[in-house]
Amino acid sequence: MTFDVQKKINEGLLNLFTKVCQSFKVVEDEGFKNVVKLLNLAYKLPNHHTISKVHIPALHEKSLNETKELITNES
Repeated sequence: MTFDVQKKINEGLLNLFTKVCQSFKVVEDEGFKNVVKLLNLAYKLPNHHTISKVHIPALHEKSLNETKELITNES
């Protein structure tokens, strides 16, 4: 699996948590893991610690930077 495909799937997973308010721990559920494997065997599902300690902070930082840029451009 390419880095770009992995990144795109991770972004979709983050949308599940941020827009649908699903618990990060869903990635530890065997049923969820099985569905993900059926959809794409090559995808490496991150654990809930990686989601909460790496992916969510990175998404927050990206959103913060985009907001700052919008404010700067509005001025």
